[in-house]
Amino acid sequence: MAMLEVQVNGKKEFVAPGNLTGLLKDRNVRAEAVTVEINNKIMPKEMYNEYIVKPGDKIELIYPTGDGNRIKYKIARGFLLQRYLIKKALFMPSYK
Repeated sequence: MAMLEVQVNGKKEFVAPGNLTGLLKDRNVRAEAVTVEINNKIMPKEMYNEYIVKPGDKIELIYPTGDGNRIKYKIARGFLLQRYLIKKALFMPSYK
């Protein structure tokens, strides 16, 4: 089975072909506990099963972190993504 070369949180990695849900399972990441950005676009959770990972994809795994009364989303490599970006995902085009 040929592996796909992608970037995950800024690092080149080789992953098994398949959908986004499979990639998360291989990394022991619960889909409900993470937001995923692919090629600078936030992927709606409903699309995790449908999106097929492609060679060259730039994947960011974004984990929620608490910050007082404000919720921010921390990209694993150290950047912060504000809550309004998550809301923008509702208006993103389909990834089919």
